[in-house]
Amino acid sequence: MKQAIVLFSLMLFLVTGIHAQNNVGIGTTNPNPNALLEVRSSSQGLMIPRMNTGQRESMVLGPVDQGLMVYDVTLDQFMFFDGNVWQGITTDTSRWGQLGDNILRLNGNVGIGITTPLGKFHVKNDEGTTAVRIGNQYTGPAVSYGLLARNESENTNDRFGILSTSYGSPGSGTLFGVAGKAETANEDMDAYGGYFFADSTGAGTHYGVYTEAKGIGNYALYANSATADGYAGYFDGRVSIVNRLGIGTDTPDGKLDIQSTSKNALIINNTSASSDTVFGIDLYVDSLSQSTRYGIRNIIGPASGNTADVYGLLSRIKNNGAGNHIAVYGFANGNGNIGVRGKSSGTGTGVYGENTDNEGFAGYFDGNTYVQDRLEIRDKIFLRPVGNGDGGEIELFDDDGDQTVTIRAGQSTTNGAEMLMYNDDGIKTIELDADFSSGKGRVITDELQITGGSDLAENFMVSAPSSDIRPGMVVCIDAEKEGALKPAQHAYDKTVVGVISGANGVDPGMLMGQQSTIADGDWPVALAGRVYVLADATNHPVRTGDLLTSATRPGYAMSARKARKAQGAILGKALTSLDEGTGYVLMLVNLR
Repeated sequence: MKQAIVLFSLMLFLVTGIHAQNNVGIGTTNPNPNALLEVRSSSQGLMIPRMNTGQRESMVLGPVDQGLMVYDVTLDQFMFFDGNVWQGITTDTSRWGQLGDNILRLNGNVGIGITTPLGKFHVKNDEGTTAVRIGNQYTGPAVSYGLLARNESENTNDRFGILSTSYGSPGSGTLFGVAGKAETANEDMDAYGGYFFADSTGAGTHYGVYTEAKGIGNYALYANSATADGYAGYFDGRVSIVNRLGIGTDTPDGKLDIQSTSKNALIINNTSASSDTVFGIDLYVDSLSQSTRYGIRNIIGPASGNTADVYGLLSRIKNNGAGNHIAVYGFANGNGNIGVRGKSSGTGTGVYGENTDNEGFAGYFDGNTYVQDRLEIRDKIFLRPVGNGDGGEIELFDDDGDQTVTIRAGQSTTNGAEMLMYNDDGIKTIELDADFSSGKGRVITDELQITGGSDLAENFMVSAPSSDIRPGMVVCIDAEKEGALKPAQHAYDKTVVGVISGANGVDPGMLMGQQSTIADGDWPVALAGRVYVLADATNHPVRTGDLLTSATRPGYAMSARKARKAQGAILGKALTSLDEGTGYVLMLVNLR
């Protein structure tokens, strides 16, 4: 009975104290006036309800339960109910830090909309239209970004600044892994929907942006410009495409397939000021395929009703520098390789070059040039690898389109080359035949004019040391050597045949002889025409119009004073005079 009275008195005290002070102190008689309950202890703590995650989530709670707190032994952390969902209070303070105005996540992953984040920052959205929205309203002068993703890892695996994977159920909408949009009212600034930059020194692959598509109708990267002045994609630097790139088509037929209905399908402008070789397009074909390989292949399709010029490839140089400026430069290294190849069917043109300046070249070839079919130069020159005969053929035309020259490598499978020339009426007037009959060449023409000499000469062997023979000497028959001549030895020699041609700067106009026969030799002997002859005027002067014969001085001529004795020994008639001594006299050869 005494114990019951004591317990009742204690309870009455507590109730009276709580009511009187409006707060409770445990372990203290002076609780904080701002706290409803203050617990003080230096050896004990406060134990709130503990339960696992399943037990906690099985509780039926509503807005009136806002602030309810338990300890989740499964997650090892305090959890409180915010009136809608459970929120966690982490017990690992080492994962969060603060540096100035920055809040830092030191380790572990952060998940938004997901309790099991797969990366440092993982956002999952099951409700609204936007999972992450980033707005940058910076107005300063520095470069600003809506999102700056930078991967500075130096491992040897593939590394991504941003990896975006989109999964969507069947539907008619558009599904984007990453959608970037730039909107600005400032026309003087650069604006990018997405800007990507790769800077890494590791051995792996480094991409500013890496996209991958699987399945028909899917795009690894899709960009669209809503205005004609904008860019669907802008790349400042190298771009590598492993598979195919289609421009104007979603079914590219090659590594690069450009299809356009506009005026220009592709414009390439290289404004480099480098002193090294500069290319608008540098194409290198390194294929082991046994089929035909092309660096550039241009096919011009039919354009019904189109009367304008159409080019598969138009290359133009605008440069006034001192270097070589080449619109198209083709280089082939190795047997069977072709630097530039043109092919056409019908009346088309495989390769067309045009020069609007007389000092330039429509085409310039440094080295061997190979034409498989026919080469036509402005309707004036035609080159054929196989002509009317056997081998190549060149045809030249005048401004009226009339053929004036034909050069053939062979007339047939058994005859050699020939060259034909025609007059204004189209009549063949000159024919050069390299194999007219039995391998002999022949020139056939109506009239032959020779401007390089003035006499008709034949090659003879002369029986005398070469040091004793000189042009202008009178020669006669060498009776001791068949077919040979020798310098004339006495006056009025009836065996004289002519004068060695080439003296005093007058050369033979026509030289005859048959090589490797008795009708050949080392010295041209004038038999007709004008020739300078060595003359002796010691005994008698030589007057213009005198008949000349052999003199007493070996190899010289003199004026024939004895008509009877000169019969059969006359060389010709003097065209110039010699008053005394020895010298050259121009003579018209006339043997009699």
